[in-house]
Amino acid sequence: MTGINFKNISFSLDKENWFIVLAIVLSIAYVKIFNLNEIYENTLLENFQLIPLIASFVLCTKAKKYKNFFKAIAIVVVFMFLRELSYGRTIFCLMPGDPYNTYPWSHYKYGFLVNYIVGAALGLSALWFIIKKVYLETFEILKTTILPFWTFFASFGLVAIQLISEKTLHSTIIEEISEFGLYFGILALVLIYRKQLEKNL
Repeated sequence: MTGINFKNISFSLDKENWFIVLAIVLSIAYVKIFNLNEIYENTLLENFQLIPLIASFVLCTKAKKYKNFFKAIAIVVVFMFLRELSYGRTIFCLMPGDPYNTYPWSHYKYGFLVNYIVGAALGLSALWFIIKKVYLETFEILKTTILPFWTFFASFGLVAIQLISEKTLHSTIIEEISEFGLYFGILALVLIYRKQLEKNL
């Protein structure tokens, strides 16, 4: 079995990367125009983050080649979508008269079950990945496609910024802007790989 050919790396700026740039620029403009010092749950930017996740999910489910690979990405996107909704808390656990704060699931009698349900869903997803041998499709894709360096670089960079802003800087502004850019980075990667894998269909 031959390994991944790391010579097949593209350093050109794919047009899909402009989604990331535009998302960050618009987010910064939004913060500046409304003079925000913090971004709360259920506000405009938080809700707009769901759009690239929904778009990525739809594109993955409509893939015509390497369907299990794209289904795996779709499953990951679903968990990211649910995480943005705090697994339902932003819909079902709003504090009366306060649209920006929610009760924790532990506030409710059977709220603890949510953690078990999420854990079971993650476990079943991991089992599906193994049964369908998604890792083999992934390895084959890495061998036969051109890796978009700047798209991956931007996406991993935004993950790092998001983690630092959440754990160290405690800045919801930087955290939410970087998350918005990251989700468009995921959308860009889905578009790029679908284009590469389905160009000969």
